[in-house]
Amino acid sequence: MALCRLLDLRLAMAPLAAFLVFLLAACGSDAPPTVAPDAGPNTTPPSSQTDAPNPTATPAATATPTPVPTPTPDAEEQLNQLLVSVESKLANISTATFDMIDETESGAPFFGTTFRSLTGQVKSPDSFWMLVKVVAPGFGFVEIEMTAVGEEAFIKFSEDAPWTPLPLDQVPFNFGEIGPQLSRLVPALSDVSLIGPESVGDIPNIGFKGNITSEGMSGLITGVDPGHSITLTFWVDENEHSLRQLRIAGRLFNGDGPETIRLLDITSVNVDVDIQLPDPSARQ
Repeated sequence: MALCRLLDLRLAMAPLAAFLVFLLAACGSDAPPTVAPDAGPNTTPPSSQTDAPNPTATPAATATPTPVPTPTPDAEEQLNQLLVSVESKLANISTATFDMIDETESGAPFFGTTFRSLTGQVKSPDSFWMLVKVVAPGFGFVEIEMTAVGEEAFIKFSEDAPWTPLPLDQVPFNFGEIGPQLSRLVPALSDVSLIGPESVGDIPNIGFKGNITSEGMSGLITGVDPGHSITLTFWVDENEHSLRQLRIAGRLFNGDGPETIRLLDITSVNVDVDIQLPDPSARQ
């Protein structure tokens, strides 16, 4: 019974204890209450907006215009422009110094000998000088020299031999008009394609190649045999479009091997050259 009276007493005291805790929480600190400083009268005009915070608006990002790429010619247009430019450059060659070799040493015939290399100078419209290195049966390496001015041409078959008159129709090359003759080859090509770039003699070059028949080469190399397919590769200066090299791949004569390649290197153009007929005392 005593336990029951003790429990009833504690239950009766519980509301009083809760009231005392509340009172102490409200008045238990001796520090004076903090009073907010007087901010003065509110001068902000009334707003019709809601009380929700209004964040500062972020300005819209300015779009960066996309640069318009500079139009570049497509491959076909670039090739056509190159062909026109090269044809014009070739047609305006007045003098040239050049070398030609049998690149594969295939045994290309030359006046009953085997062609190896050639060094020459030409001056339009009708002058040339050439030194041709050949292999002659029974003699080995021999140098054949030829020169022509106007309607006269001469040849000598060794360094010590006399100069012999040479009929112009027997001259195997028409190099007196090398520029115009080369220019006529460009529009005569078929299946032309752009190649390169590539360095020729440490100079950046671009090129193009195409096909032509052997008879299509007769203006430059006379006496060719018809019916053979030739591939021509032109390498020209990348900036000026001046001819640097011409690769002639294929048979020009029936006696050529199918792998014959004649490589023509142009070392200078439109630089004055001195081409003269041999002294009469050295003629036969």
